[in-house]
Amino acid sequence: MIDYSHFYNYYLNVKPEKIIKKNIKIRSQLILVLLGVTIVPLLIFGLLNIQANEDNLEDYERLQQTNLAARLKVEIDNFMERNFGLAQALSFNITAQIEASSGNRTIYELGTEKLLHDFLQRSPNFHFVSGQSLNATKRITLSEGKFNFSIEDELQRYYDDGKVKISSGGTFMSPVVRSKSLGKEVVLYTIPIFSKGSPVGLLSTVISLDYINRLILETAGDNYEICVIDSLGKLISQANMEYVKDEEDLKNNELLTDYLRPDSPAERPRFSINQVYDVRVAGKSEEYLGTFTPIENLEWALVVQLNSQIAFKPVQMMINRSIIMLIFAAMIAVLTGLFFANTISKPLSMLTKATNVIAEGKFDLPIVIHSRNEIGILADRFNSMSGEIQKFIVNLKDAARKNKDLFISSIRMISAAVDEKDPYTRGHSEKVREFSVEIARVMGLSPEQIEKIAISAILHDVGKIGIQDNVLNKAGTLTPDEFEIMKQHPEKGAYIISPINELSDIVPGILYHHEKWDGTGYPKGLKSEAIPLTARIIAVADTFDAMSSDRPYQKSMEVDYVFKLLFDWAGKRYDADVVASLFQAYEAGRIKLSKTRSSIQS
Repeated sequence: MIDYSHFYNYYLNVKPEKIIKKNIKIRSQLILVLLGVTIVPLLIFGLLNIQANEDNLEDYERLQQTNLAARLKVEIDNFMERNFGLAQALSFNITAQIEASSGNRTIYELGTEKLLHDFLQRSPNFHFVSGQSLNATKRITLSEGKFNFSIEDELQRYYDDGKVKISSGGTFMSPVVRSKSLGKEVVLYTIPIFSKGSPVGLLSTVISLDYINRLILETAGDNYEICVIDSLGKLISQANMEYVKDEEDLKNNELLTDYLRPDSPAERPRFSINQVYDVRVAGKSEEYLGTFTPIENLEWALVVQLNSQIAFKPVQMMINRSIIMLIFAAMIAVLTGLFFANTISKPLSMLTKATNVIAEGKFDLPIVIHSRNEIGILADRFNSMSGEIQKFIVNLKDAARKNKDLFISSIRMISAAVDEKDPYTRGHSEKVREFSVEIARVMGLSPEQIEKIAISAILHDVGKIGIQDNVLNKAGTLTPDEFEIMKQHPEKGAYIISPINELSDIVPGILYHHEKWDGTGYPKGLKSEAIPLTARIIAVADTFDAMSSDRPYQKSMEVDYVFKLLFDWAGKRYDADVVASLFQAYEAGRIKLSKTRSSIQS
């Protein structure tokens, strides 16, 4: 017969929680689907829209900066050209007076001082003007009250450089200088004074760059960062770039890297450059979008830049709005999902709870769902199915009980057959089973292990069926040859049981129950824990019954003496833990013998 007990025990002992934890509620699934259908398209559209707007905004910002830089360049060029023109007009006036006197009068004899004075009065961007003949050391110098040329060491040096340049008929503009007396940036502009086509003197002026500073500040506003530098990398003017103090700071700006290389002035860029780059600000790297524009006529450079966080602020605002929209859409999806899921998940939840009740072995609780859709039909079918399952389980229990009873009866029948061959040991297998079970219980083994030990114990001598009767039933001591024949019964028993797959777990107990802890046993000579626990338990129970009952070759021993021998052999022939467990079971009254004594002889 088929053993249904495993099938029955498995399906009735499965914990409902283990099944529930593996499942996801349909409500959650429906909400996830709605979220996916709602949010994913919005997210994709939003990302594409944000990227497109970011690209458009960057292009727009590049164009804005390019136009702004171009306008500033033109205004700076015009400002400097106007002032250069005023200086040149003054030089022409002085030249005209010299030539009107047929070249017989010098600069000092023409009333040049008045011309210079009138020039300073009419020209607010000039703070100093000086006229000097090339062949004389004397010069006429005028300045506004705040400007003191004598303390301007750097301007004095550039004044001398200008004299050298003027002698060949050219003009000279110095790099930007921070005036000590004015506290502002100025340049020294020197041009020749001609007579009869040849330079006879020089006119030097100091031009203030205040206008450029105001222009840069007004243009920059609150957002743009703008700076103008000269050919030496000196800062002419800046707005919103307080972190830039000198040329070393300017080298951190990728736009000015090529321009500030001292070894290649001829290779400086001559065209506008527009790019995204990183700038170190207060020890941190920040991304900027900037435009570089050279001012070729002056050998200056202009940078207009904007922090990317500011430049792309509209994009960030769009992202924030998109996030709010996604959250709002998610809330709507969740609420909608909850509303529709309840109409589906509530009856399904009732079905789930009903399956949990059935898993606990209760089949008499019907499901009541008032619905005409598929779920209502499912509930009716479920109630019908649960009734059929209840009938099946009842039949299954009965079949499992009968199957188990038949199995145990078969085992006992086999044991009885062995006992019939050896009338001196009748009942021995049953007593070994009883003792083995009690030992296993004291050792705390599981019910499944105890059941296997019980079956192994009751069949441990099944191999004696194959031993000749003259050897098995011999009343005296066995000869060595006869003992060798008797020693074959464990292997014969294993051979008999092995073909039965359902009894494969009990074969070790039958095969090794005559093994000794010290390795002197048979049939394999196993030692200590290499001997299966089942065999170790049966060995002690077998010996205990053999010594405490009458045999053809010996009379039963007193139980005290039996335990004394067992304790002497513990750790040599037998597992000490098993011997101790047998004694504990005996002391607890679980093992009953026909003859017992109250104490153990030591």
